[in-house]
Amino acid sequence: MFIYKKKMKEKLFIWFMTTTRWRAGVPQFFYNAELSDLENPTNSDWKYMKNIPSQMLLTYKNKGNVRFDWVFYRNRIMVVSEEFLSFLSAYWEENRYVVSPCLVQHSKGVSCSDKSYFVLFLLEVDNSSFIVEEGKKRIAGNRFEYLYPNITIKEQKKGVFYYDRIAYEQGLLFTEETKDIVLSSFYKPEIYLIEDFPTAYNNMNKKEEFLPPLSNTL
Repeated sequence: MFIYKKKMKEKLFIWFMTTTRWRAGVPQFFYNAELSDLENPTNSDWKYMKNIPSQMLLTYKNKGNVRFDWVFYRNRIMVVSEEFLSFLSAYWEENRYVVSPCLVQHSKGVSCSDKSYFVLFLLEVDNSSFIVEEGKKRIAGNRFEYLYPNITIKEQKKGVFYYDRIAYEQGLLFTEETKDIVLSSFYKPEIYLIEDFPTAYNNMNKKEEFLPPLSNTL
């Protein structure tokens, strides 16, 4: 007798940085860090995925060295370490992104990291890979936009995903397998279950404990 077994849905997780839990050494753009075209600082086309520079400059305004593997800059643009780029390349085909080497320096031009970094420009997103199920929570302070705690991935895919939708575009999404790799291999990722993301996002500026993220020991 044939017994139908319902496939378990793949859990999704998101790496998202809340304001009051920002990790020491991680650049916070528009606050303590700037990103620019190294050869032509007046060029701003790259912010809109045009005229992408051959080399970028990250200027870190705080004292001390930077330490990070991934940080969001703006929609579809992020800065990644060489090690994190290698991790991403195992799941993302080369034709879906462009990278520019990135110098990381203090304001006076002194290097503040011994790691290699790249600015990654994402050309293709994964919106068609998701199923958004019933249930939604309003974004705090926004009458028209919502967050969705019940998001699943189609076809039981495993990997790393980018959801180009308000709020979600500030993070990277993982399945359980890739989430475990990130937690064990990279510097202090702030990762939440996708069902907990509405709580994390709507409370990102609160200093009090609102929801513990998954954590690692690095």
